[in-house]
Amino acid sequence: MNVVRRMITHWYTLGYPNADYPRYSRRLAQDNLDMVRRCCKFCLPFIVMMCAGRLIMLGCAWINVWPFIVAFMVVVVILVMNLRPLDPKHTLYRSYMQTAVFSVTLVALAAYYDFIVEPGTIAVMTCIALLGVGSLFDSRPADNLIAHTIGLGILIAVMVFERNRALVPNACDLVVAAILGLCISWHKSRGHFGQLFANDKELKALQHTARVQIMVSQINPHFVCNVLATIQAMCDTDVNKAKEALGIFSAYMRDNTNAVARTEPIPFSAELQHVKRYISLERMRFGDKLAVAYDIRTVDFRLPALTVQPIIENAIKYGIGSKPDGGTVTLSTRQMQDTVRIEVADNGVGMNGEALRRLAGDTSEAMGDAGKPEGDGRSHVGLANVRERLRLMSHGTLSVSSQPGKGTRIVISIPKEG
Repeated sequence: MNVVRRMITHWYTLGYPNADYPRYSRRLAQDNLDMVRRCCKFCLPFIVMMCAGRLIMLGCAWINVWPFIVAFMVVVVILVMNLRPLDPKHTLYRSYMQTAVFSVTLVALAAYYDFIVEPGTIAVMTCIALLGVGSLFDSRPADNLIAHTIGLGILIAVMVFERNRALVPNACDLVVAAILGLCISWHKSRGHFGQLFANDKELKALQHTARVQIMVSQINPHFVCNVLATIQAMCDTDVNKAKEALGIFSAYMRDNTNAVARTEPIPFSAELQHVKRYISLERMRFGDKLAVAYDIRTVDFRLPALTVQPIIENAIKYGIGSKPDGGTVTLSTRQMQDTVRIEVADNGVGMNGEALRRLAGDTSEAMGDAGKPEGDGRSHVGLANVRERLRLMSHGTLSVSSQPGKGTRIVISIPKEG
């Protein structure tokens, strides 16, 4: 009995009994929504071609047209629904609804021609549809079992009602197809679940490094001393401005402290506010040598805490700060078709080829060399940490381009939510 109980537990938990299921379920649901969108985009021209083929071969009978019209309308409705921004609270609901509607439409269209149009024949299309649904979507085992059981019951009831001559072989084929679909879905979901589990372990180790970096940056003697010395000088010339600077400095340090505990992406508006506080502090020191331009065209997205600020810090410290006449840092955001693009550019001293290749290369090597200065005197572990947190928390990417004497450009791409 204990063996059976362990087997059921292993099946139900996908072999990861100690994992955080609610959070993983939301991430699997998000991936399912992405799969539904891709499938719908593929199905639109496929449905049109199938409908045209049947009309050419079998004539313009209504029976050859209406199932494709219904399927086409369902696919269009799903695509239109996905144009709306997704509230994270509704991710599970929308994922369940859309995957269920798409799966039912796919199986129903196949069953219509197997059992209604061509009764008595082998249900090849329906078996393929059941296998396809199992291989497309990740799901919790219980949900998948319930869905396949209900679907099988309906299909067998239809065959009995239609007095299908191939009832017994078709029922056997459908049961086998459903079991194979369940096995495919279980192994696919388990593999995906395991990848998320491994990513979380990697992310926890990475966040430990990030926490150390954040705490070190908070007590960075150069930055803190420069800010405090500037505020001290203001006390003799402009007390009100000194008070304002102390408030900004306090808020900046508080943001850094709060970032230590954050394990989920934050709104870009919060990150932008932290960036502006940092820039305000640096402009007290650099004065007119530092110019900052903003071209913010979207803030409706989320990203890991302390993603943009370290990049701005590098641009000011190593790009603009190393240039006698100073320069300009530009921060821009764009809403692309499937991604959000964040760009930080400066017209500072730039980097040579060796430093750029190392910066754009292997992250694990950069993380392993934490604290070691590059050939240009920089320590790029902060940027390596940003890249890895982007990859693990937001599925984002970071790319760097630079030319000595002309400046550096860093581009972040984050897939849209929902």
